[in-house]
Parts: sequence; C-alpha cells; structure tokens
Amino acid sequence: MGQGGEGGTPPECTGPADCPGVDTECAFRSCKAGTCGVVYSPVGTPTSAQVAGDCAALVCDGQGVVVQIYEPMDIQDDANECTTDSCTVAGTVHAPKSTGTACSTRGTLCSAGACVPFIQVKCQTASTLYTGCDGVPHPGVTIVWGGPSAGQCLGVQTDAAYCPPGTQCGVSINSGPVMFGTCQ
Repeated sequence: MGQGGEGGTPPECTGPADCPGVDTECAFRSCKAGTCGVVYSPVGTPTSAQVAGDCAALVCDGQGVVVQIYEPMDIQDDANECTTDSCTVAGTVHAPKSTGTACSTRGTLCSAGACVPFIQVKCQTASTLYTGCDGVPHPGVTIVWGGPSAGQCLGVQTDAAYCPPGTQCGVSINSGPVMFGTCQ
C-alpha cells in the first residue's frame, strides 16, 4: 500500500513553513493544495529599507527582487533658507538661491547659498560711487534700484540689500533730487 492514503503521493506541504526557502519582503513561500510555491509582492511595493533624502525608493519588481527607482519627492532638506532643495537621478541638489533673496532674519540676505548680514549696494552716478547697504551708517543717503531684487536702502546700519550689477539705480542725498546711475 502507498504512503499517501489512496495510492497518491504525500502532500509536499501542509503550510508555507514546510516549503524550502526564506521569505523576503518581495517573495513569500506558499503552500496551496499541498504544493509549495512562491507568491511575489506586486510591482512597486516599497520595502522597509529606505534611505530618507536620497531621491530614490527601494521597491519590489514583481518577481521577488528589490530594485531602486527614482523618487523625486524624496528630497533631503538641508534646512538652509538660501538653497532650493530638489531631486535628480544622481541625488538631492542644494542649489543656491539668487543673491539678494531675503532671509527670515531682518537685515540679512542670501549670498553664495548663505545668509549674510548685508550685501553692499553700489550705485555709480555720473562720477561718484555711493554705498548705502553695506553695514555701515550713511546718514542722508538713500539708494533706490530696480531689477529682480528691487528695493530701497536708507543708508542705515541695519539695511541689507542687493543692487544687481547693470540695473538702473538712483541716489538721493538728504532728500535731494534723485541722481540716476547703474548698479556696480
């Protein structure tokens, strides 16, 4: 007489633990109708081994393998208000913001990817160069300029500004007439 009862072969398994192999996050042992098999996690199932801020995700490929894919929302924040954080396929990029972008602390602006206490404003009018936002008081000097960081500097020590080179500016001394010039 055969060992399986009614002349058949004994079942290969009674549960997944009877089957050879090891379960992973992307492939699980199975036992269906006494036969061992493997069930794969669906394509794109995230795994538990993720690295925050690497612009990538580790996911299942639907065939039991873990693969890395580009994840544009997995951005590393460098906590620097003078950079714009974004993802590329190579990883997170921390691009410096434009010089003259205002920082959250009064009297500071972005320069080369960092907040600095001031950025000097120079306005060349006719033959005279005026400064007014350089961290040093310049009583009576008012500089006004246009461009992407348009603003006004009153010549006081707490002013911070940036006058983009080549843009038009104007200088008034002691509320006198505005003399127009070019930012240097």
